[in-house]
Amino acid sequence: MQLSSDQFSSLSVKDLLKARDNCHYTLVNKPNVVGTAIGRYLIRSTDPWPGPHGMGEFDTVLAKSERTFYNSCVRPYSWPCVIVLVDKWVDESAFSTLGAVHPSEMVPKSLELEDRRSVPVCVVKVDRRECDDSAQVSQVQWPNHIIGGGYPLLIESQNEYHLASVGCVVTDGHTKYALTNRRVAGKAGDEIKTLLRGRPTPVGLTSTKQLTRLPFSEVYPDLPGRNAFSNLDIGLIEIDDATFWSSEIVPPIGAIGDLVDLNVSTQSLQLIDKKVEAVGSASGHLRGRILGLFYRYKTMAGIDFITDFLIAPDEGLQTRLGDSGTVWVISSDPNDGTTTLPRPLAVQWGAQSFSEGEEQSQMQFALASSLNNICLLLDVEVLQSHNIGASVTWGSTGHYTIAAYACDLIQSPELKTLMLANKGNISFDNTGGALDPHTIVEKLRAAKQNGDFCPLADVPDTIWKNNPKDVSGGRDTEHGGHGWTGPEHPNHFADVDEPLPAGNPDAGQTMLTLSANPSYFTLANWQKYFNDLGHTEKGSQGLLPFRVWQIYKTMIKFLQAQDVTSFVGAAGILSHYIGDACQPLHSSYHSDGYREQATSAVTHKRDGTQGTKRVWPGQGVHSAYEDKMVDKFHDRLYQKIVDLGTPTQEATVHGGQAAGAMIVELMRQTQLALPPDKIIEAYIKAGGKPNLKTFMALFSTCGNETAKLWLMGASRLATLWESAWHEGGGNEIPKAKLVSCKTKDLQALYEDADFLPSRYLSQIGLEL
Repeated sequence: MQLSSDQFSSLSVKDLLKARDNCHYTLVNKPNVVGTAIGRYLIRSTDPWPGPHGMGEFDTVLAKSERTFYNSCVRPYSWPCVIVLVDKWVDESAFSTLGAVHPSEMVPKSLELEDRRSVPVCVVKVDRRECDDSAQVSQVQWPNHIIGGGYPLLIESQNEYHLASVGCVVTDGHTKYALTNRRVAGKAGDEIKTLLRGRPTPVGLTSTKQLTRLPFSEVYPDLPGRNAFSNLDIGLIEIDDATFWSSEIVPPIGAIGDLVDLNVSTQSLQLIDKKVEAVGSASGHLRGRILGLFYRYKTMAGIDFITDFLIAPDEGLQTRLGDSGTVWVISSDPNDGTTTLPRPLAVQWGAQSFSEGEEQSQMQFALASSLNNICLLLDVEVLQSHNIGASVTWGSTGHYTIAAYACDLIQSPELKTLMLANKGNISFDNTGGALDPHTIVEKLRAAKQNGDFCPLADVPDTIWKNNPKDVSGGRDTEHGGHGWTGPEHPNHFADVDEPLPAGNPDAGQTMLTLSANPSYFTLANWQKYFNDLGHTEKGSQGLLPFRVWQIYKTMIKFLQAQDVTSFVGAAGILSHYIGDACQPLHSSYHSDGYREQATSAVTHKRDGTQGTKRVWPGQGVHSAYEDKMVDKFHDRLYQKIVDLGTPTQEATVHGGQAAGAMIVELMRQTQLALPPDKIIEAYIKAGGKPNLKTFMALFSTCGNETAKLWLMGASRLATLWESAWHEGGGNEIPKAKLVSCKTKDLQALYEDADFLPSRYLSQIGLEL
């Protein structure tokens, strides 16, 4: 029988489900049937394509080989159909009254609707197996600072840790939640953790908003589905601190667009064979294609269990235990012209493994539920612009850009040869343009988690601000209010713009105004300033210029000993502190807004009681400006630097104290060029939230000045390198040594606590 595809083209999702539902008992009572779905007809890869006179025969040739998910695919002419999964393939020739199998046990080739239209049936042989649950917690990629879709969550139950993925961030208009798998989220009130910066860190509590399974007719009231439940298995985590969360999914997916609406029209069948992708916490980047809708995967006591999507993996990419909760998206198509961002489609809650062949190769299909339905049922919506552009680099883009640019500004031929040869060790090769934040993210993640080499310009943040138990080379060995801390931290800032109080002989003066006379820059005066302000805690006494003094003096010693590797190590790390010095919020007591205006705000706890927390104007501005705005507009900031041209070379300095005084002057010029209040007011005016609107406002208001400050920092860094080079006799070093250093040697240096040792202000005199 020659059939035309025209007679099936009008079949809708509702038609296919009605045909399946009408013949449900006929199908499930066949001895080999193990599941059904709807989709498009799967064509064996070996089957010929249709000729000019028709769309091919509809399974009329006898003794065809078995059809499986491995040997078949959807083709452009594939008909809408009901897919029937069987665990044993029986050739049609075996069905007869006198044959091995009675004709009544044969799966029909088509099902009939009330209006006499036929619905094709596609039979697929499957061999169901247990899923590969080989993922180990130690293999998981953990976040460093910002948490978003694709990152892992942990919950401890009965002395065991259970793992799931963050799907995305949602909100009910008042509270923000992380969406994940209910089985791992546990019961309401359970504490959920992740490994943040290498430490188990609570991130929220399980919400009362959960979904297990619901009657199919309740989820899809307009679709037929008798005696069936729709499996959902969704839990929400009420987030403790939304500033640490982003609506983006782990790269390469990134920012997300509008939800895909799974409706009851024929358009839904266009999802069949659609390419989708996800990032699971256990498996990483996953790619696949949708093979079936409304998959009946289990029957129990006469009740069928249905999932919205059956997603086949691409070859070699297998979902694993720990991926439950992840969001699958339809990626943007550059040829489409309508979709600019990946569109969230479904939330994975489980997996189904099918095997084939003598080697029993496994394909692990993702089972997923419509995210659109989940949002409707829980009365939440997916956030699309919360902390977008945020990354785990926390300012690394700026540090690496300044360091890379400084290498190009050096005038001494011998020093320039050495530093350009080590540009990739200090920063990243930015040949052809700006640095890519995503490249930086991956490099720093590998440095922390795998012990890979960290380019030197961000070693102080990425490596040293960690406990050595978590990150090799970490220097945090003291307990602070929010985890580990240590003497490295105050080396990164100096709040030098706070006026001295009334009654002080220098009332109203700041360290910036007092240090206008370079001779005022002494350790004793610096200590007196902070003590007079009442900042006597060692962690609050910033000493950034003295850190530069220490490193400058050490660079000279390395050059005098002709220890090129140690010089490059110290010079590369010096770039980090120069980068801090040319950012206004690193030299201001308004580093994160007007903290002195803090008030108590009422909070509503989950048990119905009230609490309080401290809030102040501009809270959150530091990371919004220095980190997220910079990463979002890194390419445009770099272009602004290029447009500014090569700066006038600063005069070289002599001695560590002069190097430190140069940094105090850099801080003064930085605040004159871009006052901290200008940044804070722009942040407040934009709404004071870490979102795209705020980042755009900060770039519009402060972008030009930020580029000028980066260039100013790069110029001062190049000057200090040259000053130390000449003072240490660098030109006496044989030219054969002016080559790229081995990364293993540089890494051994920065992992040694005695290399450029971190000190508090009260201790730094030992190093000067």
